[in-house]
Amino acid sequence: MELQKEYLEKLNAIKTHLQDSEEYQTYLDEEDEESYNTLRAKIEPYLNALYLEVSKNQPMQILTLEEAMMDHQLEGLYLDKLMSYSILRAKLTPDTRFDRSQDILEKMILFMTESSSFDLIENSMRLPVRMTFALSSNIWSNKVIEQISSKRAKEYLRRQLKEAKRDDHARVVQYKGLKKRYAEVPYQTAEVPAVENLNWKVEYDDFRRFLVRRVEADVDNSTLVPSIYEFLNNEKLKGADEQIELFILYSHFFELEDEDFENMEKILAEFQDKGEDFQNRYFELLSKLIDEVDLDIEKTAIVSDLINKEKDDFLSNFYTLVASYSNRDHIDVELAEEIERYSHKYRELSPPIACFKKLLLYFIDQDIAKYLNEDYTQLFENVYIYDKLAESFLEKSYREEIGSVLDAHLNTLMFYFKAKTAEFKAIKKLVSGTPVEFGFITMKEVRARYRAHRLAEKAKAEAAAKAES
Repeated sequence: MELQKEYLEKLNAIKTHLQDSEEYQTYLDEEDEESYNTLRAKIEPYLNALYLEVSKNQPMQILTLEEAMMDHQLEGLYLDKLMSYSILRAKLTPDTRFDRSQDILEKMILFMTESSSFDLIENSMRLPVRMTFALSSNIWSNKVIEQISSKRAKEYLRRQLKEAKRDDHARVVQYKGLKKRYAEVPYQTAEVPAVENLNWKVEYDDFRRFLVRRVEADVDNSTLVPSIYEFLNNEKLKGADEQIELFILYSHFFELEDEDFENMEKILAEFQDKGEDFQNRYFELLSKLIDEVDLDIEKTAIVSDLINKEKDDFLSNFYTLVASYSNRDHIDVELAEEIERYSHKYRELSPPIACFKKLLLYFIDQDIAKYLNEDYTQLFENVYIYDKLAESFLEKSYREEIGSVLDAHLNTLMFYFKAKTAEFKAIKKLVSGTPVEFGFITMKEVRARYRAHRLAEKAKAEAAAKAES
């Protein structure tokens, strides 16, 4: 993939700006750390701005941009950041190591050692180089080092390798530190999996992880739509888990445009024709995504518009119920009865019901939040509905989950009022009753909670009195 013309022109303009700058001329004359850092402070903001522009508008171009930035005309500027982004993009094993060799990091290390500015960038490159070795195998690390002809660069890398392997705990701590440092940078990217390749499933994992993180970042993903459609409509993937998962991710978490509906409707119709075993897999994959990404109920409800509701199947019944919630201001008795009928109908079918139980917690959380934003006293009158919902599923652990959602909101609300006010007593009465009935907390814990609240109120009053005196 070639870098788009507008970005290539901007990168070339930065190179020209660098070479025409007084800071660059001073650097060529002095070739010391001070002049290099001055040049870095001058040019790197432009490189960073270009990187952020590409990552925002054309994230599939990030790897191409990174390759283009590895140009010796830039004197190794921004290389430490590029290497850090590549480290953070890579998939790790449970024990915090790369799950496979990272060719891009090998290329960056070789590029660094060939730079005329190597003596001046080795300090800024120390952490990403050390992290690369710490997360890689000894075999891979030594193979990279052996390719280098410069004796000095080779010795530098051997020192970093030795330090990297000294302490396993330091590897984990430093990785977390690196992740925290660049938490606000949208460095994620991936390529559309080429199904004809033997390792396309590995590529798909990267593609999926990239899309999930874009959803979490809540950024504009419209430029990704052609790539998603390319994968979704691949004939070789019809009915594969990867097609189902990407359909769910796109239809539930992306902003659908008018032109999307026909394509999504066609795919859903194919899903509905495949029978119960297939639809069970669908709900298993939806349940997995709900665990990873915060669900948008409004976007999920839109899927119900694409469903063929004339079919009495798992998919149509599930999304009909989602739409029924979305069309109401609050969960009411009628909806609670619909949910109860649904739970009875699918009680023995674990994937649809397990998925719906997770969705119902979203419903309840959103419903309580609406009451607290409008009129919290209405919540007191309708809270019995949540108890009715809990009864539908005949599981103590699920009752506790519903109680936990309710209690989290009420515990926050409680601190808006002083301990002896009528509002506080009403909330205390509710928390003392309902969450206890749900099995989430004991009466002893309730009393301890309010004792702590009264002590906090007392301490606050004493501090105010002391300040006045």
